[in-house]
Amino acid sequence: MEGSPFLPLSEGLHIERVTASAHELLVQIISSSPTACCPLCSMQASRIQSRYTRRVADLPCAGRHVTLLLTVRKFFCPNPSCLRKIFV
Repeated sequence: MEGSPFLPLSEGLHIERVTASAHELLVQIISSSPTACCPLCSMQASRIQSRYTRRVADLPCAGRHVTLLLTVRKFFCPNPSCLRKIFV
């Protein structure tokens, strides 16, 4: 599913599914970027360590609870001297 002007996303993030019920709006977002820069040393990493899901509750919208399910990737930093070996 493409991005929405109501929920602008960073490059590499995509809305996978939106599910609405009477009390909740669930938005599933997945990271699809093949690389990421280490926040400590700024080297570009492409080796994925794992994935996991973060559940973020946001303010209600139109009387419904809003929940964001973010599937993110953990990358290995390729810099052997970097103190941060794994980052998201």
